[in-house]
Amino acid sequence: MQVPEKFTFDKVTQIYQELRDERSEWEADARTISDWLLPGRGIFQTYTKPRKRKLTTPNVINTIGEDSLYVMTSGIHGRLSSPGMPWFRYAWPSEQLNQMEMLKQWLQQAEKIVIAGLQASNFYAMINSFYVEYGGYGTASIYVGEDTYDDQVPVRYELMTFGEYAVSMGANGLPEVYCRTIFMSPRQMVGHFGEKAVSEEVQRQVKNNESGADKVNLAVLEFVAAYPHQDKEYIRIFYEVTGTGNTGRGSQNRSNFKLGEEPLQVDGFYEFPYVVGRWSTIGSDTYGIGPGSRSIPDIKRLQEMEKAFLMATHKNINPPLNAP
Repeated sequence: MQVPEKFTFDKVTQIYQELRDERSEWEADARTISDWLLPGRGIFQTYTKPRKRKLTTPNVINTIGEDSLYVMTSGIHGRLSSPGMPWFRYAWPSEQLNQMEMLKQWLQQAEKIVIAGLQASNFYAMINSFYVEYGGYGTASIYVGEDTYDDQVPVRYELMTFGEYAVSMGANGLPEVYCRTIFMSPRQMVGHFGEKAVSEEVQRQVKNNESGADKVNLAVLEFVAAYPHQDKEYIRIFYEVTGTGNTGRGSQNRSNFKLGEEPLQVDGFYEFPYVVGRWSTIGSDTYGIGPGSRSIPDIKRLQEMEKAFLMATHKNINPPLNAP
């Protein structure tokens, strides 16, 4: 598979590193939000598979902050994108066109098709979590694609959490470059990209059904950019960046696994496949700032008060023994 010279393995990993450097300025606040408001969300590792998510944190005793966020996002979900009622309507930009019965019926039919497609897909399951990320971190991202693996489902949605992706915005404020790391098992890689596309080590492990063939520990770099590919406006490239027994960058281990020399897959899109919502931005901000960031001081103060209250209650019920 041929890739443009500007998007070779080394150049794509360099772009990814630059985007992560830009994101690093926002990570301290995002980690604080994960620790105090949204435990279990936020992935801040690159080529090493993150550990199992923990839905609790020792920092949080009173969960009213998280509960309040879910109340807010449920309200947004119910008012903006409720599955139980029509929440959008198609219309022509010209009032004259809207008066033409044939064109009006065509739009109504198109609207019904879209509504049915959203109901058949996982949109409503994903969009609520999107609002949680959006309100918590101030930035949320979701993948929209046709790779549903089911002819009855027209669209597939996949939610990203903060730190799992790095993005660059264009002059129009829309995503221009998007990078993320996907973790797969050797067998999943072969099934998704084909046996000939993956490294020799992965081929051997799956072919011989060796131990670890189903262990999800291999990193694949996905790169999407506003660059023409065939007849499409956006290009997407997958590179294998770690091999079995390796947790580092693929460029350091090419002699062993031949990683990164050839892409796993190259395709394209007519529209950018990743939606990135940013709550509040100023000037050239890449990521947004949401209510979650602003609530952290109050949440920390609340937890300190809860600790003091519990300590006082404990001492009142079981006071220290005073020896004569």
